Amino acid sequence: MSELPELADDEGFGENVGERPDALIGSYYRGTVVRLSFGLEMGIVRSATGREIAFAFQHVETIGCNGGPAGLRRGQTIGFDVGWTGRGLRVTRIRCLPPTAPPRDDPAPTVSTTPDGAIESGTDRK
Repeated sequence: MSELPELADDEGFGENVGERPDALIGSYYRGTVVRLSFGLEMGIVRSATGREIAFAFQHVETIGCNGGPAGLRRGQTIGFDVGWTGRGLRVTRIRCLPPTAPPRDDPAPTVSTTPDGAIESGTDRK
């Protein structure tokens, strides 16, 4: 009787993901779009654990992405889900996150008037 081949390790894409809360966005894995080829209609996502997983535009469902896969950008942080295919682990669903405004280090400028009506500008320092 021949032995069955070993199944590939899913490297963190299973039940033990809860050990890394930074690896999840809601019920999706956290990842970054590292490659996009609009000509080949394919892309690659790097997970929070560093694994790179491919996807084909025609086989991925996008949520919250303006224009579907065409709305993705290199370096964009996304949530994603995976599935096993005949070619191995592939991204099956991508959730685009809303862009966040970068934090402001400098205080907002303020404008005030003096009793004689002149305009003074400066920064609000609390």
